[in-house]
This record gives sequence, C-alpha cells and structure tokens, in this order.
Amino acid sequence: MARPKLIFHHVPKTAGTSVQAWLREAFGDHSVLWGNALELRQLIERNGPSYLDRFEVIGGHFPYRSPVIGSLSGPLVRCAVVRRPLDQVISRFEWASRRPEHPLHCDKSLESALSSDTKFRNASTNGQCRYVGGSKIANQVASRVNSEDFIVGCFDFLSDFVDAVTETFELPNTPLTRKNGQADGYFDHHYSSDVERLIDNITVEDDALYHSVRRIRVKKIGDNLPVC
Repeated sequence: MARPKLIFHHVPKTAGTSVQAWLREAFGDHSVLWGNALELRQLIERNGPSYLDRFEVIGGHFPYRSPVIGSLSGPLVRCAVVRRPLDQVISRFEWASRRPEHPLHCDKSLESALSSDTKFRNASTNGQCRYVGGSKIANQVASRVNSEDFIVGCFDFLSDFVDAVTETFELPNTPLTRKNGQADGYFDHHYSSDVERLIDNITVEDDALYHSVRRIRVKKIGDNLPVC
C-alpha cells in the first residue's frame, strides 16, 4: 500500500519555515514541494495535473479549502501548527510591515490596521481556523480534523508535532531546528493593551482552537480534539 501524501497547511508565522526545513531533511529535498496556492496552480497548468503526484510532501501557504489540494488523488495526511493568536498576529504584521511587496503590507500602525477594514485585519480574522479547517468556527474545525487523517501541532510544543509526524510516516529521528526568527523586540514594539483587545476581538475562534490543541499538545491521527 502506498504511503499517504503529507499536506502541510502552513499557517503564517507558526514555525512553518522550520517545519519545511525539517521535512526536507526527513523526506529528502526532492520529495518536498513548497508553494502557495497560486504557485501550485501554475505548476499544474504548466506541467499537467499529475505533476504533484511525484512529491511525498506538499506544503505552503494554502488553506484547507485550496482547490489544488482538493483535486489530489490517493490517501492524504493533512498537517498544521497553530499558535497563540496574539503572538501570531503580531508576528505576521511585523513580517508584512517590513516587506512592501507583501500582499498584506500597509503603512499604518498595527493598531490602525486592526481598527479599520484592511486586508491585514480581514486576513487575521480567525485566519488560523480557516487555514486549518476551512471554517471560521473552531468547533467546526475540530469536527473536521477529528474526522480526517490530520495531525495538528501547537507552536509551544513543536517537538511533539515532529514526533507525531515521524511516527506516522516511520521517518528517521531528525531534530527540528528553529529558523526564521524575527528581530529582537518586535513584539514590544507593536504591543499595547488596545492592540491586544483588537486582536482578541477578531480571533475568538482561533483562540479556542489554539487552546484545544494546546491542552493535548498535539492532535495525532485517531485522536479527538477537545470541544473548543
């Protein structure tokens, strides 16, 4: 029986770059394809729909409902990592604000970006739930991942996520090295009590999902996430 394909939904600023490097080492660089939804679609348009079949791992910034992933044949194991929303949103803003070419870049402060109808605010509104399970409602996401072959890790316990993937795919024991750290002091630079309140208001469901995963450290195949 063929080994299932690993699909990694890289929720922005949840150690995905570190996970990508680990997956390339564990599976072999030639077995891993990384890209966003548009890049994957363009690859299929250029090379045909069977192009993705050659890879054991497909990962990148694409949500659960990405049509490209939905079109794949054969067994899949979906994976993702979630993070405390306050940290994830601030880190994502820091990343985007320093890159004018970033689609969520804006010249406002984080507080201003969260207070108005910006692309950043819209993308951050329960965005982790949408990436992981295609819904803004945490309980719907939990129900979906509980019914599928899905491994969901917690940013706070990445080694547990690595162990779960290693066990599922019978990989060699390879440690994960943290990469892509932000500049020192970025959190304090953007943080205020008003910023925290604004983030809390738009990430209620993300927070519920995060704490549900955090309670069990990692959701393995066959496990059930607690009620969010």
